[in-house]
Amino acid sequence: MQNFILTFLVPVTSALGSASGGASVGGTLTVNGNGGTLGHVGGSAPMFTAIVDNADFMSLLGFDSSVTAAFGTAFTAAPSFGLPGYTQPIPGGVGTNIGIRLAFTLTDGDSASFTSHFEVVPVPEPTTALLLGAGLVALATTRRRAEGERGSDGLASQPLAGAAARAVDALRSRGPPLPAGTLPGARRGRSRSCRVRR
Repeated sequence: MQNFILTFLVPVTSALGSASGGASVGGTLTVNGNGGTLGHVGGSAPMFTAIVDNADFMSLLGFDSSVTAAFGTAFTAAPSFGLPGYTQPIPGGVGTNIGIRLAFTLTDGDSASFTSHFEVVPVPEPTTALLLGAGLVALATTRRRAEGERGSDGLASQPLAGAAARAVDALRSRGPPLPAGTLPGARRGRSRSCRVRR
């Protein structure tokens, strides 16, 4: 029985202050002789570990996910986390790198293969999401106002009730009605009369 520990790290080009991720893994044992086993290093170490910033993040194929076969091929389970949609939050985000570690034991003369996937995606900051939401609300409100001020012919017009109310307010602000036969300006101290000649 031999121990194998393989670590793969990928640097990130820019830090992610807020991130989430997801991973999946599956293993295959191919027996080339008289029986074989794909097992755990130390008897219980997980076969797959997702790494963020050089630290273990989450593990899959924990104890006991080992497989044994008398001949041919055997498969491990195919667990995952944060899938679909990369929904597993990563506390503290990602600063320097992400990666995976495969750790397993294998009987002499046999072979093993793993198919794994670990991906990290940025999560919008709450303030960014709030600003985006506020912008969309303002855009919708502006559009409704613009549509409300346009008549059925597509030209800008004031609703009839609003125009009538503004006309009444304008007349009230000018004071009491003038006596018959006087012209505007009579309130200002100038008396004018209006005569009608026939």
